[in-house]
Amino acid sequence: MNVLNVNDTVLDKVIYFLNNLPTNDVKIIKHETFTEETSNDFIASLVREPIHIDKNVAFLTREESHERKSFY
Repeated sequence: MNVLNVNDTVLDKVIYFLNNLPTNDVKIIKHETFTEETSNDFIASLVREPIHIDKNVAFLTREESHERKSFY
């Protein structure tokens, strides 16, 4: 059994390559993602698992944000 540590940026290329090898020579048995336990590092967690936001979600404008800030 072999284990690879593959960065997310090349994972799709590696899987494509493996899937295009002869099936009698290579078979993907299990495809798992391992995550490292880290501290509460917010930036690292966003880098590992980016957030995708729906384009239809409305956010506060800059002016609205400044108005809210003035209340505090």
